[in-house]
Amino acid sequence: MSEFWNSIRNISPLFFGSGRDQYTQTPFHNVWRSMIFNKGTEWVDVSNGNKFNLYNTTSCLKIVIDRKAMMKSNGQWKHKKWGKDKEGKIIIEEFKESPFVYRHENPNFIQDGNSYGVQASQQISIWGNNIQYVPKGNISGEPKMMFNLPAEYTTFDVTGKIYKQVSIDEVVEKYVLKNTNNGMDETFDVKDIIHFKDPHPSNPLIGLSRMEGLMMEISGIRGAKGFRLRIITANGALGILSSEISAAMGGMASIPLDRREQRKIDRAHQNRYGMQDGKADFIQTEAAVKFQHTAYPTGELMLFEEVVENMGLIIDAYGLNVHMFSLSATNTYENLKEGIKLAYTQTIIPEGEAEGLIYTRSEERRVGKECRLTCR
Repeated sequence: MSEFWNSIRNISPLFFGSGRDQYTQTPFHNVWRSMIFNKGTEWVDVSNGNKFNLYNTTSCLKIVIDRKAMMKSNGQWKHKKWGKDKEGKIIIEEFKESPFVYRHENPNFIQDGNSYGVQASQQISIWGNNIQYVPKGNISGEPKMMFNLPAEYTTFDVTGKIYKQVSIDEVVEKYVLKNTNNGMDETFDVKDIIHFKDPHPSNPLIGLSRMEGLMMEISGIRGAKGFRLRIITANGALGILSSEISAAMGGMASIPLDRREQRKIDRAHQNRYGMQDGKADFIQTEAAVKFQHTAYPTGELMLFEEVVENMGLIIDAYGLNVHMFSLSATNTYENLKEGIKLAYTQTIIPEGEAEGLIYTRSEERRVGKECRLTCR
């Protein structure tokens, strides 16, 4: 029985290949095994501890998240004041030298405004939360700096009360950055934190990452790409040579090749035949044999279509447009231009306006009730 399983293992390392890493050992790989060996389908782990790894090693996901982050970071912050003239018409005045705009353009001694905005958007897209440390100081002074805290390692302690409270400090006691560089936890006052989040359907305090709902799509992409890689790089048999005696030749059943003929064909296959220059494509032998393919044609498996379809769903989930990406060779310049326009009007600008409102509400005492920070 063991010889039978060993022969199956030698057919192709697509099922049992050695040396697979975390990327090529994919759920799609296991789907093919489950079809034969009745194993359950295994999906990627989208828990918080694995989200960055998925983002960093799934190119189709990373491209979408980074494209959105770059688009959002291109927005310009404005500090405006709303008022009315004697006739009651609304007057909007823009502050030319606003300390709040200056802080967004120069957030801290490490980052400029663009890289800060990219990082903030990436955190929202990956973890569903972006927690910014903006120390308030006294009422008359503006914060001199701001930082994006690592969303993966930042938590908060709650009072246990939510729906009957009127301010965030009655709900959240403190924010905690776990295991900083010196191995200690670092705490932050609630009034110094601005918490941006993707809405959670049942918890208003914490954001819900969009990657949670993309588990199947990410699994499909990693599986299809990993399976293609195994087909391209695996050193396995392309097929099986077996004896064949036809009835016309007087044979009642297949007669196995003798060992001498097996060794002859094996040596010839290794030394005289192959895809390299100077080697023949086919083996010629006097033995009556037939050949059964065991390789997998990628076209028939539709692995490329699997990647395109799943990436399209990821693009939709992040509010962008499929025409912004090189998924189709027939995509036109007009489609690209319209796709970018729709992404800005339907996603980037509305999200920027919403973030500006959160900033304004957080710093209303210094910005002024009649003023507002906007990002467009």
